[in-house]
Amino acid sequence: MRKTLLMAALLLVSTVLSFSATSAQAPVVVTMNAENGSGQTGAATLTAMGLQTLVQINIAPGPGGVAQPVHIHSGRCPNVAAIVHVLSDVVNGSSTTLVNASLQELANGNLAINAHKSALEIAISTSCGDIPLM
Repeated sequence: MRKTLLMAALLLVSTVLSFSATSAQAPVVVTMNAENGSGQTGAATLTAMGLQTLVQINIAPGPGGVAQPVHIHSGRCPNVAAIVHVLSDVVNGSSTTLVNASLQELANGNLAINAHKSALEIAISTSCGDIPLM
């Protein structure tokens, strides 16, 4: 009886651990490519947080202390279209934002992350990366 209970407990633990490992979503890494001679290459990491997604951007810094607007746009680089989500400005190469959309929603194959030179020069893109399809 004891052996049967031990085997059942081990099977239950094994099943729970297996389910936990397969249900967790791995972060998605977006390669950020420099645009318009900016030299701002790097990466954005998208991490599932339930119905939200943590977006962390690390690119080569632009001009010191200049806040660079960054958004998730519809479309693909370099021809992005409408803004879908506004992200926290990139300052000294970094930005972190919790987006009110699941990782699955963002990884639909038709969105990109785009950083701009500054609020005054919003039309100039400095870094762009396509969010891959999941």
